[in-house]
Amino acid sequence: NTAATNYRWVTIQDVCYFTNGLDVPKKYDGTTLSDVGGTPGVSIDLVSHKDRLWLLNNDGKVVYSDPAAYETFGVTSFVYAFPPKSADQAFRITVFQDNVVGWSKNDKAVISGSDISNIVNRQSTASHGVVGPDALVKYGNYVYFIGKDDIYSFNGGSDQGMGIKIDRILEN
Repeated sequence: NTAATNYRWVTIQDVCYFTNGLDVPKKYDGTTLSDVGGTPGVSIDLVSHKDRLWLLNNDGKVVYSDPAAYETFGVTSFVYAFPPKSADQAFRITVFQDNVVGWSKNDKAVISGSDISNIVNRQSTASHGVVGPDALVKYGNYVYFIGKDDIYSFNGGSDQGMGIKIDRILEN
């Protein structure tokens, strides 16, 4: 799509899966470019975790494939990172400490589990959000991100402000 400006991709078993927020996810196997099967919906982000393809749709729904079947999406194989139609929607997902973390401007959601019978979504105990989808990076046991008023490190349970006050810079 010529209007797309933000691409995300992940490689699983020599196949590159990618999304751009405007089209259904695509895959490229080295010779053929095609749509991801299984009608997962238009997605803005994707990750590989626990032998599944996880997709973040435009509406905040996190859809996950069957194990090792990256184009098979069950009708109940989804969870909302945040309540549907809420003002604060997830715009990024990352894999961190054996969980999928949904990020929004005001909060984080932690999705844990390995099977449809035990996948659970909970609000993170750390309550700072990230200013944009590219304003975070994982390094070691932390995710460093730019919040509304500071740069934070997230250790999976809490956010620690680093004391770098950036609100004036962001406002400008």
